[in-house]
Amino acid sequence: MPEENTKNKLPRCSACYPRHSASKSGFTIIELLIFSAIFSVIAVSFLGVLVSTIQIQTRQTAVAEVNQQSQFLLETIQRYVESSSLIELASDTATTTLKLRMASSTNDPAYIYLSGNAVYFKETDSGAPQPLTSSKVIVSNLVFTKRANPPGHDSVNVAFTVAYNTSNVKRSFLQNLQISVARVSAATFDSNVVPSVNNVYSLGLS
Repeated sequence: MPEENTKNKLPRCSACYPRHSASKSGFTIIELLIFSAIFSVIAVSFLGVLVSTIQIQTRQTAVAEVNQQSQFLLETIQRYVESSSLIELASDTATTTLKLRMASSTNDPAYIYLSGNAVYFKETDSGAPQPLTSSKVIVSNLVFTKRANPPGHDSVNVAFTVAYNTSNVKRSFLQNLQISVARVSAATFDSNVVPSVNNVYSLGLS
């Protein structure tokens, strides 16, 4: 009996039975689509943050440039008006050229004026103009108005607009400024002062 059972048994063939793998290798199409969608959303979000950061930085550059040049222009006008001996302008009349008489003949008279989109400064009638603003900004609407204040010192109202020089709307920035500066130095006269027909006073002359 034991021998018959042994003969009736069939040999086990491993090739006769298919093997079933426990896990599948690779990605399915649905998994690839989901991964692509997630990656696209992350890439778009990162790109949006990057563009916003660049726009903020360029905007800050424009604001800083306009503020810096506006401050320098205001300080220059204020310094020369305060040190001048006379504001040689018609009272209450707006003009784009400020003419100041100075105590020293080496820089008398002094001019501050708008030409094109820049502001220039010139000492004496034959002096060379020096730009007070660069090509990075555009200056417009520069107006000087003399205000008489007898018996005190005359003053000058200054108003102008400074804009960042760019064609990009997102980088554009401008500001309007207005200041009133009074002359504080003592007057120096080149000739006699005639207050009336009968009296002549030599003021400012030895």
